[in-house]
Amino acid sequence: MPTDLTQAVSIGVPFLLVLLIAYLVKHRKVKIIGVLIGFTLGVALAGTPIGTTIAGAIVQLIVSAINGIAGLFT
Repeated sequence: MPTDLTQAVSIGVPFLLVLLIAYLVKHRKVKIIGVLIGFTLGVALAGTPIGTTIAGAIVQLIVSAINGIAGLFT
């Protein structure tokens, strides 16, 4: 069962990717075909067990990074 944080990452990461893709295409002249293939693969993984596993791994990475940074200041 996904946690609230996993659910937020599952929703927030694709949104951030869309913003990143828009920036790359407009300002960095990235080829749109490669971007579309990557986006299609991301959408295809959404809602699958693999997508949930990836979201869980991202959550663990974010939490460990925050804990590591917080540990520097304690």
